[in-house]
Amino acid sequence: MAILSLKSNGEIWSWGKGGSGTLGDNTTTNKSSPVSVVGNHSFQKAQHGNIYAPSLALKSDGSAWAWGDNSYGQLGDGTITDKSSPVLVVGNHTFDQIACGEYHSAAIKSDGSAWAWGLAAFGRLGNNSTTNRSSPISVLGNHLFTEISIGNAYSCGRKSNGSLWTWGINSDGVLGINNTENRSSPVSVLGAHSFMHVSAGYYHLLALKDDGSCWGCGDNTLGQLGDGTITDKSSPVSVVGNHSFDQISAGAHISLARKSDGSAWAWGYNLYGTLGDNTTTNKSSPVSVVGNHSFVEIKSKYYVCFGLKESGEIWSWGYNFYGDLGDGTITDKSSPVLVVGGHIFKSLFDISEYSSSSSSSSFSKSSSSESYSSSSESYSSSSESYSSSSLSSSESFSSSSSSSARFCDIGFRVSTQNGLVSIAAIPVTPNSQIRMRAVDGMFGIPLVDTTDANATPCRVKVTDGVKSLRKLT
Repeated sequence: MAILSLKSNGEIWSWGKGGSGTLGDNTTTNKSSPVSVVGNHSFQKAQHGNIYAPSLALKSDGSAWAWGDNSYGQLGDGTITDKSSPVLVVGNHTFDQIACGEYHSAAIKSDGSAWAWGLAAFGRLGNNSTTNRSSPISVLGNHLFTEISIGNAYSCGRKSNGSLWTWGINSDGVLGINNTENRSSPVSVLGAHSFMHVSAGYYHLLALKDDGSCWGCGDNTLGQLGDGTITDKSSPVSVVGNHSFDQISAGAHISLARKSDGSAWAWGYNLYGTLGDNTTTNKSSPVSVVGNHSFVEIKSKYYVCFGLKESGEIWSWGYNFYGDLGDGTITDKSSPVLVVGGHIFKSLFDISEYSSSSSSSSFSKSSSSESYSSSSESYSSSSESYSSSSLSSSESFSSSSSSSARFCDIGFRVSTQNGLVSIAAIPVTPNSQIRMRAVDGMFGIPLVDTTDANATPCRVKVTDGVKSLRKLT
């Protein structure tokens, strides 16, 4: 399995399984430490699937690029020939989000339409067909999605109202429709739930609500649904323990989540130490990853888990047969170890949300004076200045205006997983920090100050995908 991470200049670095050219370094050799993807590309988003999946990346112009295994056309370049360096997905498409499965790929456009390509078995492409496609085809039904995530042989889309729609193989009830019948076009997950994020694992599906509760359905033979049992579920059930998470990530028979304090929690299969609790015992409810680490992003793929720190360091744990942990060894680890090389990474999957004018750490303001007509309210910013030494989740704020000028056009850092999940550390008063969570798809986000009891809550609106935010108060 190839592991991908992004630097602030748009470079992708990879390590792990190099078969079929999945590392993008013009070789098919495994690497146990990071190497740069060739071609002088500048990407904004990167996705890698499970052990035999291709690698997929997105540029700021919406073009998708892929490399690695292409047995079923999953690179989308109109061929079925493997590629060891990035090639353009054909069709002149402009995508907003991308996702990788085992042998198929998917994306959504700014209009919400979903597209897929690669292996079509079990209807995973969502076009009522089982014919493989080597270029993108539209998912049926005129559905409009704000997020897409795909598992081993199925796909899931989330709509702006929080509903989930699934298609493909329905092994163990992973489609969440209270049966195990495969579907070749989208069907609605049962339960009238409203979710803010979704993550598709091998054959289990995780979803996060705005109250921080995690829900799952599908394969549970190793406790990966976290409900305290090892019984499969064909409709969503809640993870036990009254936990409140702000990020989730589903791997192969494992689940990973992050809390607002940066702690990582895991449950499910633990043979390789993938739960990070210094044991190899499976867990059917969340356990804390050891080491008192604080992560700004987390991600799980196959039997490997990763956490990105504010410093740009990546720490990893679990399966390491192909050098997947990036620590220069091929020995499994049951607690986090540092990815070697002194690299400073910006994100595990997406740098498009960082409001910066270049690869430097300085924020750029969109204008010095803006007005917004929501509820007949307006505001303007005049002399505020913003700086950050590292674009971390603890940005610094300074203002030459009085502390009563709470609302202004601010620099920000967005933390996402395959879409908008949380927006962290946006100062609203001098020397204070706040943390936000998306509660209405990508459109409404309440701000809650975590350090200043007197700070006034406000609302913001995403005005350009997830790239710029405008305050509505």
